[in-house]
Amino acid sequence: MGADLSLLAVAFVWGTTFVVIQSAISSLPPFTLNTVRFPCWILSSRTFAFAYKRRLFSHKLLLSDIPGH
Repeated sequence: MGADLSLLAVAFVWGTTFVVIQSAISSLPPFTLNTVRFPCWILSSRTFAFAYKRRLFSHKLLLSDIPGH
């Protein structure tokens, strides 16, 4: 049951992300959009790392903040 709910949540987030990005692309230039997206990713990854009580500044987490890595 928990796996099914997790899969449904991932599908929902993935689907809504597509709609949100399409809307954002029509109203923002790509550079501005990415300037907003990457700090949001960094904040959310730090929040999840803290929530799951992992090391906040682990090596892998820092590397995930580098675009293209």
